[in-house]
Amino acid sequence: MCFNTATRIGEHGPFDNLVQKLGIPNPAKSGHCTRDMKIKALEKQMQILGHKRKDFITAIGIRADEQKRVSRSRTDVIYPLVSDFPTTELGVRQFWARQAFDLQLSDYRGNCDLCFKKSERKLMTCMSEMTPQDVHWWIDQEEASVMGHRFTRSSTPLRELYTKALLGDFKPQLDKFHGRDLLS
Repeated sequence: MCFNTATRIGEHGPFDNLVQKLGIPNPAKSGHCTRDMKIKALEKQMQILGHKRKDFITAIGIRADEQKRVSRSRTDVIYPLVSDFPTTELGVRQFWARQAFDLQLSDYRGNCDLCFKKSERKLMTCMSEMTPQDVHWWIDQEEASVMGHRFTRSSTPLRELYTKALLGDFKPQLDKFHGRDLLS
């Protein structure tokens, strides 16, 4: 998949399918985003290419400063940025600073705009930077949840957090790398 063909917020895509099938990712179901949208997708692609599951090892890009996220129970997974090429968040930022292309994501953004693993402060900061249309897509997903799950660690609805974000009723999260010269 490339940038031009990737699904955008508001377009029906893989994340919508995941939410419809398994519900909103939340603390009680914390593993299904990575498992279903990354690991299983890669495994399926390998099988399409003719490889059996036992014939390959999956490399996961968890960094050396995220070791608590490493699963010790799977023998078919490796973490090269932890063990073989120890890499920290600063190292990743320095790598991208040297490239011609950089997504320029703040450290609090990550891969998922409104991931429940983010603090309310981070969620409100992200919402204050998003278009209203994009924020309302997330709110609509949450409000349509038949199980009543939230995209937050707490029971606070996104709509309530968005109202606070619009009012500026919070201290915005700052990017810890903002203004730093990453190449020196």
